[in-house]
Amino acid sequence: MTNDKPQEVGCFRRLRADAEPPAAFTYPFCYTPHPLARQAAVQLQARIAAVEEWRDEVERGKMFGVLVVEWQGATGYLSAFSGLLMGRNVWPGFVPPVFDTLHPGDDFLNGVKQVEQLSESVHRLEHDERRTTLVARLHELRRQAEAEEAGHRRLMTEAKSERRRRRALPGHSAADEAELIRQSQFLKAEYRRLRHRHQAEQAPLQQELTGIDEQVERLKAERRRLSDELQTLLFSRFSLLNARGEARGLIDIFRSAVGMAPPSGAGECCAPKLLQYAYVHGMRPLCMAEFWWGQSPVGELRRHLQYYPACSGKCKPILGFMLQGLRVERNPLAVPASGPLRVAYEDRYLSVVCKPSALLSVPGKDGLPSVVSCMARRWNIDPGTPEGDELLRNMVVHRLDMDTSGLMIVARTAAVGRLLRQDFAAGRVSKQYRAVVELNAGSTLRAGMPPSEGPV
Repeated sequence: MTNDKPQEVGCFRRLRADAEPPAAFTYPFCYTPHPLARQAAVQLQARIAAVEEWRDEVERGKMFGVLVVEWQGATGYLSAFSGLLMGRNVWPGFVPPVFDTLHPGDDFLNGVKQVEQLSESVHRLEHDERRTTLVARLHELRRQAEAEEAGHRRLMTEAKSERRRRRALPGHSAADEAELIRQSQFLKAEYRRLRHRHQAEQAPLQQELTGIDEQVERLKAERRRLSDELQTLLFSRFSLLNARGEARGLIDIFRSAVGMAPPSGAGECCAPKLLQYAYVHGMRPLCMAEFWWGQSPVGELRRHLQYYPACSGKCKPILGFMLQGLRVERNPLAVPASGPLRVAYEDRYLSVVCKPSALLSVPGKDGLPSVVSCMARRWNIDPGTPEGDELLRNMVVHRLDMDTSGLMIVARTAAVGRLLRQDFAAGRVSKQYRAVVELNAGSTLRAGMPPSEGPV
């Protein structure tokens, strides 16, 4: 496909490629980038490499994305980065944020100032000289008390041994025994008086310290409450569009999709930014891709220039709404709700089934199919009966992660399920995992590293 004179305006950049556009839009959570998206990504990568000002920050790791669009008869692409870049969320040639969190309005900024003031008060109290003195004095008193009490306990132990020795002597009389009992009672009373004195010394200091710490906790609780309100206020400013031109708030999207508030940073990833800009400006999305630039972040494996799917935690509910009205590729890992599982072995006690990737082991909150639901259909189990309900609860004796494929043992009776679960819990069943990795031509695979591109 060749665009002779495409218009270029704002964030729209001309794209020349011979590939035909895809029949459906990219399924964002598992995909192989379309040639047009790859072409756009290569052009964006050249732009990133040319900006010396960004070098240090992007080398530490940043997600970038491209959205290929059709606009006024021309094919081009939009570019985005996740979060902030050099402390800014707006750069020439990149789509702006859905909502400018750096300029959220005076009401939000006033709330931020209150949070900062609360944080200053917390810091001041936690590091107050009087509190520091109280903590140090209490620590010293407790150390001295423990030493004195330990010494007295040793004295009581030695005295007890001496009493035992004297009781074994010939001629031990009732008067001798009474004297030993008085000695024991005296030592115990002295120990109680010693502990009471220590507690009395520490009590006023501990009471004063507790008062300060309770004040700190009240300030922290107020800070948490205000921070939650500010987060809600911020999210209430996000109004997202879908391909049908419908608008919906971020809070409403998450409440409807997952029954919870949006996580921090929701709406600031590449995909929502790109789609929002396209819809606002009447552009038709064709395909998209996101890639990582720079070092891998701590605690997560990311490879430079590797393509990655959109994140599930932040983007899945959002894109579930924003892609409505578009023809989207089928999830290549999707499992039909009515599709039977392949059975590798079966007898009257159990079945061994082949769980594919993207199928839950047990039912989740969103009603997606699972091994349990598939086998319930296979065996015509009625969950409305006590026997059926008990079997459904005991059917799965071990689990595989949703994205992991492999063999699973499924019990055919509740009694067998309980016995098999005991075997797994006792470690009498061994497991073996294999990873199937696809490499591109000419690429190498190092231990612990993913392939250069494409799903694994």
